Amino acid sequence: MFPGNLAGADKRTAKDIIQSVTAELSHPGGVYQLSHSLSPLGDLHEPATKQLLVSLITTLNASCPDYDFSGLRADDFEREESTQAAINSINVRRQARRGPRRR
Repeated sequence: MFPGNLAGADKRTAKDIIQSVTAELSHPGGVYQLSHSLSPLGDLHEPATKQLLVSLITTLNASCPDYDFSGLRADDFEREESTQAAINSINVRRQARRGPRRR
């Protein structure tokens, strides 16, 4: 279903994510049943959207191996208007966590 070189834990994570999303989509009253078209990633019925979710989660897992991001859902992400908007959003959130700079 997915191009690329998923192996080992990433392959298992991808399979688990797809199964979870598919179960939610088919569950009456499930979160995705009501809001799939409103997902920041797109329509979760579409294979490309599922692939994007898998790619985001496996990238986060690879980037921060001390954490497990496999429990994230499509609604945990936000769509930004541009790359620069995403960078600005990240910088603002990082600065807010640090607090004001001291001189």
